[in-house]
Amino acid sequence: MYCGTTLKPLHFLKEEIGSKYWLKIAGLYKKVKKITEDRKIETEEPMEAIYKLMKKSKQGLTGIIYKNMVSDKGRVISYLQKSWKAETEITEQRALKLMKRIKELKIYKFRELELKFYTKWYRTPASLANMFLGLNPNCWHCRNSKGWYSHMWWECIEVRRFWENIIKIIKNLFSVKMNIGFELMLISTLGSETVKKENQDLLKAIIFAGKAVIAAGWKDKSKWTENTWHHYLFEFVQSDITAIINEDSPWEEKTAQIKNKWSPYFE
Repeated sequence: MYCGTTLKPLHFLKEEIGSKYWLKIAGLYKKVKKITEDRKIETEEPMEAIYKLMKKSKQGLTGIIYKNMVSDKGRVISYLQKSWKAETEITEQRALKLMKRIKELKIYKFRELELKFYTKWYRTPASLANMFLGLNPNCWHCRNSKGWYSHMWWECIEVRRFWENIIKIIKNLFSVKMNIGFELMLISTLGSETVKKENQDLLKAIIFAGKAVIAAGWKDKSKWTENTWHHYLFEFVQSDITAIINEDSPWEEKTAQIKNKWSPYFE
């Protein structure tokens, strides 16, 4: 029934097998075709599913990505592990934790940024050069090394200068030393065990604001400034406070929640 991995058209089978058992063959063919189609759906990459949904749906990008993520956790876990294999090992437990924490983000634009980061939505010079002949695969900023995903986010000498400034701020605030790498990127979602519980929300916001700055200057490193970082940090804190205020809960609970989360920011 197959030519390689492709199911042959039904009329080809009739010519090859003959008409003696045609009704039985047709019924069997129908079942095999359904199994083949189901298998294709199961092995479809998340990004392929997202692109298909974008053509059909009127939802925003975040809604489409999130809908695809929660529709098949097993597939997403497999995709995260496969796509980040070159940089690090993502366990099933960590992948599930990432999905849960991203879901908990109250603000649409911030949830979208994290989803884009983890699904490797941002196109790099190296990936674009693989797609289109004639493009330079080198980093847009240092222009010396190939611009793979990890290079563009934390390995490039230019982007490291920015992250070094953020790490200095973290050290001054929390008296902890951190290294630039994938684990630093995770902090915006998962936090860090090296920082006290009462400071976790501010730490996550600090790293998140840093990632927002990198994304804003994806092709323009002049945007990688401390002023831009302060802008995103303030926007994140302000938006979260606004979301808490708009919750349907007693005012005392709201003020307590805001104080617990953001008093370190205002001190």
